[in-house]
Amino acid sequence: MRNIGRNIIIVFLTVLAIYQTGELWFGNFTNRSFFLFDNKEKVSTNEYLLTSLIVNLGDGKIVSRTGGIYSGDSREIFDKAISKTVSSGEKEYGSSADWKSILSKRCVVYDYSFFLPYKDIEPLFGAKIKESEIEGKFDCIVLVPSNNGGDIETFFINRKTNTYVKYSAKENELSSRCYEDCLKLTPDNSFNYVSTKLNNFEVFSENIFIPVWQRGDYTYHPVEERPMLEDISDIESNADLFFDNPVNKSSARNADSFTFSSGNTVIKYEKNVFELSDYDPIFEKDISFTENYKAAKNFLSKDEYIENEYYLSAYTDDGEGNFTFYFNYKLRSLLLLPSEELKDSTGIESFIEVGTYGGQIRKYKKYACGFDEIESITKYALTDYITATDKIAAEFLQGEAMRINGIRLTLLAKKERFEPVWSVNVNDKKYEVNVGE
Repeated sequence: MRNIGRNIIIVFLTVLAIYQTGELWFGNFTNRSFFLFDNKEKVSTNEYLLTSLIVNLGDGKIVSRTGGIYSGDSREIFDKAISKTVSSGEKEYGSSADWKSILSKRCVVYDYSFFLPYKDIEPLFGAKIKESEIEGKFDCIVLVPSNNGGDIETFFINRKTNTYVKYSAKENELSSRCYEDCLKLTPDNSFNYVSTKLNNFEVFSENIFIPVWQRGDYTYHPVEERPMLEDISDIESNADLFFDNPVNKSSARNADSFTFSSGNTVIKYEKNVFELSDYDPIFEKDISFTENYKAAKNFLSKDEYIENEYYLSAYTDDGEGNFTFYFNYKLRSLLLLPSEELKDSTGIESFIEVGTYGGQIRKYKKYACGFDEIESITKYALTDYITATDKIAAEFLQGEAMRINGIRLTLLAKKERFEPVWSVNVNDKKYEVNVGE
């Protein structure tokens, strides 16, 4: 009888252990889905947010890194300095950022392609801010360290309005480390950059860092696309990554269109566009940018059929928990975006689009192609930014006053081979000028 009782206890404890393990891993089993990620895991929330990391060396030289920002530990030190100054520093609001004063010193510029809410500084950088400090948005951070025991300063700037919030704190050791680590940033291009505000370029509506080079110094390779899903086997393998149990999925084919489904998840593929829709019920709702972005980023990490480095280029938020995140690519030192021609022919807005609701994935759409430089072909850039804007003025403005709202050296993907172009917004109209012409 004693052995029987002991066995009953052992069985009970074993079942209890299994149940508790399940609770630890999955929480409520009925609520668990492949598309409902535990966003509280320790991840680098900042990853893929930055467009570029720009360093003003303080001696008239400005350099930049666009690709591979998240390798090495310098950026982590910069992140830590931002967190420290926000958490313990003195706060100051300003209506007009003095770029000349800021750029007269060695500093690091975090360049974003979109606006972030101030309230997300806390989760993004692990900083502690007061409730009264959460209004407004920014699209640029400037960290200004010191090597002489002075304050370390962090500016959160809205470049459209030029308004800012500045935090200043005494962090001598950390400030000196950041000051020295500015020199460790390895540019991923041969450009130097000019600041439009620092150089009094009145034709520009906001501060922009523009790449410059001496004639003949900038060479480039044309770029071409390469399908990542070459046959039905690749398409199905990619789809299987997003099913809890791929064996139970159903599939259908109509000419060059493929559909896979299982439970509440449907995946379609046609003409290099891979699209997923998920209809699982929502059990928990988080309407913050940070938690929804984490869900999108963690979801993307599951896709083994993306090779190019990507970054967040834009997002939309309806205030009710519906987010759509638009990702594009980086190729070496340049941003890679779909051309209007490619958008029209495929129906995409960006190379990768992830929709979330309340922290759960609802849709996923990507242009399933990779992009490579043709290294066997080398060309020389013939058109710098001054020549590009002169061409636009001569061909399109017909004497109209010019106001430049944005300019960037970029790659605009097409079906055929393509080359770098100047993407210029003049008087709220977009123009493209090929650097090789």
